Amino acid sequence: MDFESVYAKVGEYALISKKKAAELYDFIITQKPELIFELGFYQGGSTMIMAAALEQLRSWHNRDVRSRART
Repeated sequence: MDFESVYAKVGEYALISKKKAAELYDFIITQKPELIFELGFYQGGSTMIMAAALEQLRSWHNRDVRSRART
């Protein structure tokens, strides 16, 4: 998903500005990281920005540790 589309959906939930969100998105697109480790503390806005960039790269795998922490 391109940046404008994802930001239109999650902009109100992101704790970072649109400019910083665009920088984060562009950083992921240009650097093509193999792994992103993120600790979320709010509603997942920045996570969705990162996920959209990874989707553009066709490199998306998610592991939610909360599902394993429950017993």
